[in-house]
Amino acid sequence: MTTTKTEFNELRDAMMLAAEEQGISKENLYENWDMDYEDNLDRYFKYMINKLSANTKLFKQAIQKKDMTTTMVALLGISMQSQELVTFFKEMNDDVERLGWGEGLREKWPDIPEDHQVPADYDYENTFLSYEERKKHIAAFNAEEDRLDALERLPKVLTMHKKTPSD
Repeated sequence: MTTTKTEFNELRDAMMLAAEEQGISKENLYENWDMDYEDNLDRYFKYMINKLSANTKLFKQAIQKKDMTTTMVALLGISMQSQELVTFFKEMNDDVERLGWGEGLREKWPDIPEDHQVPADYDYENTFLSYEERKKHIAAFNAEEDRLDALERLPKVLTMHKKTPSD
């Protein structure tokens, strides 16, 4: 499995910069907005994902062993970590919406012309794709993930199929 780099701290820093441009103080963000603007969001997210992964592993082991009590412990952990992640993303979304469309802020932003294109000198891949384009991107992403997973499993498969001296 490959690891995707998270950049939640980059988002937090950009949000703080944009808020400052709109006349919102850091103190206001810290005290009245939802995201934790003083925390390391990347580290927090990775911590929550690791806890979710640990509980998922426990869940699989427990259900395979038919240990229903431990299965319930794992399900409780998965539920708690999932809810923490929901809250993490909801707070992020709420602040993004507040900054872009909140009371007294929407009118500070320009309208987006229908034909607007992100300038070519930005390091940006257009994420506003049609349904068909999204399906193609997802299929390509999944194929690459499958290829990388297969490459990671290859040493194990080769080791399993090594001929022993008795062969």
